Amino acid sequence: MIEHLIKEIDICLKNDCQIAALIIALTLPDTCGKACYPESRNRARYVRWCDNYMNIPQKNAFGTDSVITGEEVLLKLK
Repeated sequence: MIEHLIKEIDICLKNDCQIAALIIALTLPDTCGKACYPESRNRARYVRWCDNYMNIPQKNAFGTDSVITGEEVLLKLK
């Protein structure tokens, strides 16, 4: 399933469909989270998977590097 989603993202990018690629990419944490944490609810597994497997660097207010949390990923999607 994950391989299929990644191939679809690649196809979208090759065909200049960035929004479709983004939408599929944003479903990956939930899909992977469901496999890793089947007992958790959607939001909890999305956040937990992002926290455990994604390392998204950003500059914080002090100009130093920090990592975006799964909760922050969800907030940025709203």
